[in-house]
Amino acid sequence: MLIFLTGGVRSGKSTYAEALVERLLNKEAVYIATSKKTDAEMKERIKAHKLARKEGRVPWRTLEQQQGMSTLFPSLKETDVVLLDCATNWLANELFTPPSYNWPSNWEWIVANMVDEVKALHKKVRHLIVVSNEIFQGGYEEGVTANYMKALGRFHVEVVKRADVAGEIVGGIPRLKKGQVHL
Repeated sequence: MLIFLTGGVRSGKSTYAEALVERLLNKEAVYIATSKKTDAEMKERIKAHKLARKEGRVPWRTLEQQQGMSTLFPSLKETDVVLLDCATNWLANELFTPPSYNWPSNWEWIVANMVDEVKALHKKVRHLIVVSNEIFQGGYEEGVTANYMKALGRFHVEVVKRADVAGEIVGGIPRLKKGQVHL
């Protein structure tokens, strides 16, 4: 099963997704973390997430992978339930890899490649949950931010087309838009 979850920053997406993984689990849970440790706040958030998983009901194996998810395929099993958190960071990592922070002319190829990696990852494991941020409700930006929003929107549309379940988390409460899953 492929599940796509989106929501605002700090809306409870990860907590809901982790609980969902625990429900779907039959062995070890796999957490693909895409965040980079860019500053003290991000380091604290990563530390808090790791601690929450450590204190959870199931064993978690964390794979830190900021780009190129296909390199993880050999370490995954068909029985794995995988949480990829989050696509928003993953896309930023793919688009804005140093040394260049300019908008890449091949952004459409990058998004298509990410969608292909999600499809392949979905085929490789038992269940895949992809978490992303909803950044479209605050109005329209210009320049690189507008381009990033366009790319993320394209990624969301393509993944949701393929998803068995898609929903938005608002204040920790899921609003399913496609399919059905219960905790």
